[in-house]
Amino acid sequence: MNKETDKIDYFCTKCNAKIKYGQQKCSGCGDALEWDDVEVSEGQETSASVDAKRYATASIIFVITGVFLVTPLFAITAIIFGFRAKRMDESAKTLANIGIIAGIAEFIIWAVSVVIILSMM
Repeated sequence: MNKETDKIDYFCTKCNAKIKYGQQKCSGCGDALEWDDVEVSEGQETSASVDAKRYATASIIFVITGVFLVTPLFAITAIIFGFRAKRMDESAKTLANIGIIAGIAEFIIWAVSVVIILSMM
């Protein structure tokens, strides 16, 4: 087993049950499994890349939510989720960077707004 085969979800061709790479028999139907001819296509997404894209998307959603609710908590969460997505998989790098940059910008705007409001008092 290696890191690439561990990240990919495999399914039984007979009953569609989820199986692990190298498993001898399907846990769903008991059918014998053969792994000699298994190929991973270039376009097949790993579970890590799917998770990374989810975190990157959540980062953007937190930024948008933070704009409407005017709270730094959403900006900080967006930054954290963006960095987490970047570490998980390169496929989500662009979307994660957008979430990080927008989260930082939102936090700076919030901080400047607070300083301006406090100086007016």
